[in-house]
Amino acid sequence: MDDCARPSDFDTDLMLRIQERGDGDVVVAIGPAPRGIALESADGVQAVCEFSVSGTLSPRTTRALRAVIAAMKADAAERPWPPAPVP
Repeated sequence: MDDCARPSDFDTDLMLRIQERGDGDVVVAIGPAPRGIALESADGVQAVCEFSVSGTLSPRTTRALRAVIAAMKADAAERPWPPAPVP
């Protein structure tokens, strides 16, 4: 399972989370930060969308979301959030 989250560049109270589950499905959630984002929409505060790797409707979207996971991890490595304080 691969999981990453990144706050919005303009509204750090919001966060994007993408998770690739063990079965290959990809779940996308947008919700409040920094408390984190559950990958269920039970509280109605966030949006959650799941793409199934076994389905035939969105194979390119699923592959693209995996690429977004890699990009978010690279951004986090190069530009961590929150940014380091300036001395």
